[in-house]
Amino acid sequence: MKNIFLLFIVLTVAYSCSSQKQQQDNIPANTPACIKELIKKQKREEQTCPGDIYSYSYKGSTVYFIPESSTPCDDAVSLLYDSNCNIIGRYGGNGGKDRGKDFLEKRTNEKLIFNWEEN
Repeated sequence: MKNIFLLFIVLTVAYSCSSQKQQQDNIPANTPACIKELIKKQKREEQTCPGDIYSYSYKGSTVYFIPESSTPCDDAVSLLYDSNCNIIGRYGGNGGKDRGKDFLEKRTNEKLIFNWEEN
């Protein structure tokens, strides 16, 4: 009985630590693994131009956007990713060429996934 109680305590503490880490990261559980990896990269490496990551609904899918306005870099490019981390849009940067212009007009359901300044 004593061993069962001790096992219960150990499992409870382990679960609590895991839950706190999940809450600390504050990344929604349904965020694709490749986007989570992108966030980890931004945390690990002091990337030249880290940025906030937002999710949106766009053309029936969830997409992920890193707006240049959230980076500390001059003339950064905003990037739009699909749920497989394929870049499906680029906005701004040198020359200001936009690929996927209608995203900025048709996006809905904005959610902040990651704020680089708070992490």
